[in-house]
Amino acid sequence: MHYTLAEHATCIVRLSPGLIDTGGLRQYHDKVLPGIISGLEFPFTVEQMRSEKFGPKWLTSAFRSSGAMPDDVEVIKVVEVKDISAKVGGGAADKALLFIEYNKEYTGFDGLPLPTKLFCKIPSLDVEDRKMAAEMDAAGPEVAFAHMFQSAHSKSSYGIEFPMRTVPMYFVDINPESTNFIQIQGCLPFNETVGSKPTTNWPEEGCMFPAFDKYKDYEIPDEETKDRLYHLAVKGAAAQCAWFQTSSKEVQDAIKKVFPVNSKLGAFPASCHCLMRYLGFWGGRSLMFFGLNYVQYVCPQLVPAEILDPENIAAFMREYEEMLYYMPEILYYITQRTEECGYVVYGHPNQNLDNAFFYQENGEWQIGGLDFGAYGGQDTLLLLSGCISCADDRYLCNKEEEMVKLFAREYSNRSGVQWDENKVYQDWKLTQVLKPLIGFAIALKLDKYITHAEYKQVKTIRDKRIDDDFYVRCFTNLAIGVFTRWKWGNSYDHFQTWKQENNVGSSCCDVTGYIFYWPWLCLHAGMMRCICAAYNHAVLGACCCLCSLLVLGAIVAAIFFSVA
Repeated sequence: MHYTLAEHATCIVRLSPGLIDTGGLRQYHDKVLPGIISGLEFPFTVEQMRSEKFGPKWLTSAFRSSGAMPDDVEVIKVVEVKDISAKVGGGAADKALLFIEYNKEYTGFDGLPLPTKLFCKIPSLDVEDRKMAAEMDAAGPEVAFAHMFQSAHSKSSYGIEFPMRTVPMYFVDINPESTNFIQIQGCLPFNETVGSKPTTNWPEEGCMFPAFDKYKDYEIPDEETKDRLYHLAVKGAAAQCAWFQTSSKEVQDAIKKVFPVNSKLGAFPASCHCLMRYLGFWGGRSLMFFGLNYVQYVCPQLVPAEILDPENIAAFMREYEEMLYYMPEILYYITQRTEECGYVVYGHPNQNLDNAFFYQENGEWQIGGLDFGAYGGQDTLLLLSGCISCADDRYLCNKEEEMVKLFAREYSNRSGVQWDENKVYQDWKLTQVLKPLIGFAIALKLDKYITHAEYKQVKTIRDKRIDDDFYVRCFTNLAIGVFTRWKWGNSYDHFQTWKQENNVGSSCCDVTGYIFYWPWLCLHAGMMRCICAAYNHAVLGACCCLCSLLVLGAIVAAIFFSVA
């Protein structure tokens, strides 16, 4: 079937963000249900892929339904299904290799013979990992992107070409009730010498340089290669954003229909700052103590000594408290900048190195995309963060200005929308007031993945108990990175510059601070240290219940004596 672009967008609009029903996950996660694209039931575990039910006949029906092959071609044999989940990075899905045979050769929609080796992506067997992935709402947009930009329909029906090389998709589908999905795509010809020091011609023409896992920059062979990869990631993100900006109205309308804008920084209100300041300051400061507790008590052996120095900790607290206090002004300023500069762009907010591959073409290094979950309308500053935020802390702090300005220049040159790269970088630094809050919250939840006792046994951050577990590795690095990046990245100095340039802090805010905030810091700190101590000894829940009973008892007693 051939669709117009508008018809195609209407056909898959149900795949847009929000389609996943996390409430039905536990009820339906083990059920084989039909997909909403093809209407076919599909396998979502390696064992199911090995079964007769989802053998050659099913694969033939699936590939024909997606337009990947015609009626006179069929899959005649499944040679092997190989589980590679343990060897391939990422925690949101399991992975497998599928080896098959056809009744005859056929040139597919990508101009190449139908592959006999395919890469498959399916939900994680771990239900908790699946729940987390579903709550992040990435699977729906990823499936929608694959169907819209990587499938046979996207090539044959309306000729749309995404500005970044993607992997041909032969079948993709999802069921929103169960959250189960499947992606069957081509396999890239990765270079066999991965990990060796590259020569001037490496990777060779036609070969691929594979993705590196998040927070594993130490595997990149040398600094020159690291610079190349991150520059390509930034340029690739800018190219995606500029491509949408310069596309026809028909293309823009179709993409908007399936991938709505998800701006988090573009709608901060101009009023009610006093209330937001109060809630944000005390809530953020409370979380800060859990972050401090994490680096000082839970895993201090993993944290650089200069970060744990008492003077540095005290300086961090002073600086972060001041930025928290002015967070409403910062966020409202970013909202104004978003409207003024057009900071909402279309792209992939997680184009880290683990979601990309690299190759040479005509003697030039290029970047391609592996995973487009959460593609859509994004805040520029958050999208850019998704390209570089999983870099080594020291490397990022040394290179972030260079990379942020590179993004601004590339986007301006490609889109015609002129951005002041210095102002974009200042805006980027202001968003650092938000990122520690994420790290603090993660530090509070990390005991779900690794216990405090297990942390005590770990000597370095590259210990296999951390490095080999996707979530533990990412969350540990993120929680510690709050403090290392704050010190090495000089966010506070940029905040002070912005504060002076915009005359922030010269109003009644300072008077308000001396009445409602600064006198209460010591009392709040004492309370939070007691709470953290209870948390460290696994009695926080019991203490909260006891306090609740005491408060309830006091209320009942007050009512009783008032009646008496």
